[in-house]
Amino acid sequence: MVYIILLFIFLSFSTCNLNIDINFLAISLDRGSLVPAYIKFEGVGDKLFLRVLKITGTDTQRSFLDAYTLANPGCNVYVDIDSDVEGGSGGLLFYILMKYRTNRTGATGGIDSQGNIIPISGLYEKILVGSKKFDNFVVPVGSIYQYYVTKVLPYNITYVSNIDDLIYIDGRVYGKSLETSIFRLPRLPNSESKYNNSIIKPIYNELREFFTNIPKIGIHEIDNYYDELVNITDKIANMGYYYTAANFLFLASAEKNALYHLHTNQSPSRIKDQAKRCLDQISIRGNSENDIAALTRYQWAKQALDRSYNNLHEQRFQQYYDYTQSYLWCRLAISLYEDQLVEYSSDIANLTLDWLILGFENLGDRDIDRYKIALYYIVSNPVLAAYNLAFVVRKDPSLKDTYRSTWANIYASQAQYLRETGGDSTEVVYLANNLETIFGEGDIVYKLKSYFDRPKINSYDLLKLKNLAIVLLLLLGLYMLVKLTDFLLRILLIIIIV
Repeated sequence: MVYIILLFIFLSFSTCNLNIDINFLAISLDRGSLVPAYIKFEGVGDKLFLRVLKITGTDTQRSFLDAYTLANPGCNVYVDIDSDVEGGSGGLLFYILMKYRTNRTGATGGIDSQGNIIPISGLYEKILVGSKKFDNFVVPVGSIYQYYVTKVLPYNITYVSNIDDLIYIDGRVYGKSLETSIFRLPRLPNSESKYNNSIIKPIYNELREFFTNIPKIGIHEIDNYYDELVNITDKIANMGYYYTAANFLFLASAEKNALYHLHTNQSPSRIKDQAKRCLDQISIRGNSENDIAALTRYQWAKQALDRSYNNLHEQRFQQYYDYTQSYLWCRLAISLYEDQLVEYSSDIANLTLDWLILGFENLGDRDIDRYKIALYYIVSNPVLAAYNLAFVVRKDPSLKDTYRSTWANIYASQAQYLRETGGDSTEVVYLANNLETIFGEGDIVYKLKSYFDRPKINSYDLLKLKNLAIVLLLLLGLYMLVKLTDFLLRILLIIIIV
């Protein structure tokens, strides 16, 4: 028994007496960079200490703390990072260090307290710069674009979405799967749409033609996914959900076109000029429902051309994506434009108000203020009321038979699709691009709350200690100067007296 205890103590001491040098993968000045760090396991315990020479962001601290807690190394760990560090993308690599004590695997990705691995930005540059130190990588993939990156870079890359996906083999760590689950196809509804939204049918057909004319890029998984996607959207459209099918195909068209242009290294200005020429063709003056819908998409098209980009690979993709969306928004505006002037009565606003009152009792306390804001914006403008209507609540009020709004039917059809496929009815607002600016205020509140709720880590800030030491030395020097001055004055006084 004594030998077992001694062996346990020896093993605990040996595993908690370890030093590891590692390079975290980061982005600096729009390019990949290696951030050197020194990890020291010292003594049995449960404390994590960050010793930084510059700045460590709160996201980094939170990510490291979650990784340390989940790995539960059983040791006090000291981390020295001689660089500005922000963001949580080092969480996955830090977990690997804590759990497996190896520095032979490159990894980048955030981590939360549940062990979920969170996709990050700058994946292309991080893997590229990481290839100087590592020959295998573990990464989370959150989009078709990121999957594309892992296929065009010539390195051993496996995927992870949770810490349970990690396996340790011969000093290296891998994801259990060589593939990822991002290729999610839309679900088919149970029944045909009850609401007439056939006005969107020609728009869907135009989007379909654009989508199918984009050449394939030669990566089987991606090309096959897009083929399957258009087959599914055709089925959704044939069941009368033209708006829903058009939504899916619109987003996929922008993505597919962006990937093709990125893969073939074409100039983004080609798509941008195409969008500009389209926008020059229209000038919207009417105020019918379709005119309002057209004007909204026209404005989105212009906004998509005014964004700025940095030099990261993903930003180049985003540029292609935004410019394609701008062109498609413009084409949709042309399809919807009627140039009709309509005189709206207050009955529309009152009807909308009735709809909203029906849904009020379904709200929780935290939604009431948001609901009132949406209510005010809708009923204060009859034209806006005609366009936005009543889909701003968690449960959609039934469509009133007495109101024959084209866009009410379109949104009702979308709501029916989401209900039948298990979607949250609040997605109607998002997918219909409806009141997103009003509802977006909650995101700001959440970000502020998460900032003030950030975790605390026992940190030794060497820069502050250095500054403190300098101040103490200055005070000591000042004290010595005062003493020396006093001594010299005493000597001078003695000389004068003598």
